[in-house]
Parts: sequence; structure tokens; C-alpha cells
Amino acid sequence: MKKTGIRILSNINYLAPLLLLLFLLTTSASSQTGPVSYTVTLDKQPTSHMVHISLTVNSGEASSVDVAMPSWSPGAYNIHNAWRNVQEFSASDDLGATLKFEKVDKQTWRINRQQGRMITARYKLYLRDYTDQMCYLRGPSVFMYVVGRKPYPLGGPIKVKLEAPSSWRAQTGMEQGSEPNSFVAEDFDTFIDSSIVLGPDWEQTQFEYQGVPYFIVFLGKGNYDKAKITNDTKVYVSYLVDMMGGAPYKKYVFFLRARAGSGSGGLEHLNSTDITFPAWTAHSSWQIYKQFLFVGAHEFFHLWNVKRIRPAILGPFDYSHEQNTRNLYVSEGMTSYWAAIGLKRSGLWSRKDYFENVANQISILQAAPGRKIMSVELSSWNTWNRSDNAANNSIDYYNKGELIGIMLDLEIRYRTGNQRTLNEVFNYLQKNHGLRSRDLKKCEVSEMPSS
Repeated sequence: MKKTGIRILSNINYLAPLLLLLFLLTTSASSQTGPVSYTVTLDKQPTSHMVHISLTVNSGEASSVDVAMPSWSPGAYNIHNAWRNVQEFSASDDLGATLKFEKVDKQTWRINRQQGRMITARYKLYLRDYTDQMCYLRGPSVFMYVVGRKPYPLGGPIKVKLEAPSSWRAQTGMEQGSEPNSFVAEDFDTFIDSSIVLGPDWEQTQFEYQGVPYFIVFLGKGNYDKAKITNDTKVYVSYLVDMMGGAPYKKYVFFLRARAGSGSGGLEHLNSTDITFPAWTAHSSWQIYKQFLFVGAHEFFHLWNVKRIRPAILGPFDYSHEQNTRNLYVSEGMTSYWAAIGLKRSGLWSRKDYFENVANQISILQAAPGRKIMSVELSSWNTWNRSDNAANNSIDYYNKGELIGIMLDLEIRYRTGNQRTLNEVFNYLQKNHGLRSRDLKKCEVSEMPSS
């Protein structure tokens, strides 16, 4: 018993410094307080592609403050390494002292505090999307975050002030701040998920539905028909909003960026979306325009599925490394299902258009060699690191997820005598487990077990 007691006491003595260190680290992180304030200043020489950014935070009693660049963008499941475009990092406090700092990993800077509490970090960012025509700020590639309780960003509201030429105007899904060219967000996740466009001559159309304003920002020259795009967008927006029981936001922005080629792509956000579309061929054929409508409806429906109804690991966000989930076939594939359904039921697609889409999805899956060796869950999990042999050993979770959505809806209808549908499942998830814009209730849907 004595020997055991001595061993226990020895272990306590050994662990005490570690426990004290853990306590100090936890206290240090929690002592930092929001709001975090950002200022974005555009370099006077747009050809430099340099954007000057500062962020200010109350360090409290913390001996140091960590700031980090996100390593990935929600909705884009790959590591983008935006830290590589940061240069001339510096830090100071409210007493005018220049603060020492060091990089502790590839994307994190640790600032050592002296006497002042308010710490400001400054850096220049090389941004190709800043030219003499426009500055396109897409949050995760632009804004560092203050690390709170690792690995998550510091909680609390966010403020951003934009300093640009007086002839430039700004648009974003965020709410207007108290100053001109300033905007506010409830927390870093909301802030980073809100693209900002500044420029002197971008064009914008607008419509309203159920008292909510929708803005369509057209970026880039082309021969596209802004009126037709606006009218068609309102058609599928109206249908999907009704289908999901109303709009969970005060404002929504479509950022449409014209580019060469005939394809379309997009990235979803809580209150906006970034979409690329053909500058000169958008209306040259029905197939091209039909695909553009599909991308728009897909990204729009994401404001429910994945932005507010989402796997637990996809919010609150850990921006420091990959966030694997088996459920992207639901988040992405079933979003494609509802996009196609919305376009058909709203009248933008014909019955023939819809069934051509279904037939095409079946053909894509049947032509994929990987369909016999990879599950849709594994496809979701592996998206961060695709194999060099992906063409032969993998499947597309967008594709198979859409087909699973069709079959699941049909099965629910069959078992209930067409009295229940998959739509009711998504409405239930949104109502009972969806992210709330005000109380920030997080989705409680946990990872599905692997089959």
C-alpha cells in the first residue's frame, strides 16, 4: 500500500505541471474577446493585386494570440493553401508597441502580447481577383481568423470596413454596418461564408419574393440576357422557397461571373452563392442554358441542405485541416435531386428535360468502372484526396447521390401510398435540426454509420 501510495503521489507531482499548463492555455484562449474587426484597404496600384488587411481583437489576459488562414473553403472540399499569398505580416498593440511574432505552422502566426490589450495584425495578400475593374473577396482565401478554443475561431460578432475608391460600390450577403462600406456578421463562420464584391461598374438586377430582396450581380462582359436570367431565377427561387417553408435569411445575393467556355460551376453560402457561367454562349443552345439553370438551382438549394441541414463535422467549422464525412452524397447529390425537381415543377424544365437528366445520371453511373468497388459513402470520404486512378476506381457522389434521392423519394411514396415524400424529411430536418440564423443552433444530425 505504501509503495502504491508513493507511486500515486509521484504521478500527481508529474502531472501537476501539465495540468497547470493546460489550465493556462485554456484560460489564455478564453480570455480573448470579440468582436473581431477587419479593415480591407485596396492597394492604390491595382496591377500589384495587393490587398492590405488588418484585424483587431481584445487579447484580454492572454500572453499570446494565434491568427490563422483557413486551409479550406466550406463547400469546396480541398486544401487551398491560401496562406502562401500572405506577405509582410506584422502586429502591434493599442499602446503603439510593435509585437514579436512567429509562425508555428504553415498557416498560423503567434503574436506575443506586451502591455496593451488590443492587438492588431496586419498583412498584405496577393489576390488575383483584385484588378482595376473589380475586387472579389471570397472569405476563406482572404481573411485570417483569431484562434479561440482550438481549433475553432474565436466566438462573437465580426465587423469589416472596406476602404476603396469613392466611385466603387460593394455588395455582399452580410448585413450593413453602422458606417458606410461596413458590414457585420454574427460570427466568423457567417462572415467567412459571405463573398464581397467591390467595383465601379458591375451590373445588378433585383427581385423580391415574400418580402425578401434578391440581388443578381453580373460580373464580366458578355452577350447574356440579364432580364431572362433574372426572371428565370425568380421562378425556381419562388418554388424552392415555398417547398421549404420560407426563406431563412433577410437578403440573398447571386454573384454571377461570366467567363469563356460553355460550362457553369458554383459554390454555396448561407446568404449568397458564387456562380461562373458562359459569357458568350449562355443562350446559344438550350443544353448550355439548361445546365446553367441547374447550377443556379443547385447552389440555391444548398442554403438549406449543407448550409443549415448538415453533418455535424461541417459546423461549427474546423478550418485547420480536412473535415471528412461519409454524407456528401446527401449534402451534394440530393441537392442535385431537388434542383432538378425544382426546375421541372416550376416549369423551367419540361418533362422531357427532367427525364433526359435522369437518364444521363444513370448512364454516368453505369459507365463508371468504380461503381463495383467503391461505395457512395467512401466516395464522400475520399473527396479530399482522390486517387491517381480515380477514373477507374471511384464514383461521383453527386451523381449517385442524386439517384439515391430519386429512389428514396419513390420508396417513401410507395410505402405510404403517396401520402409522404422526401420533401417532408427535409422540412423536418430544417425545422428541428437546422442551423438558426439568430440563435446559431447547430445542426444535430450526426454521422451516419458506415454500411
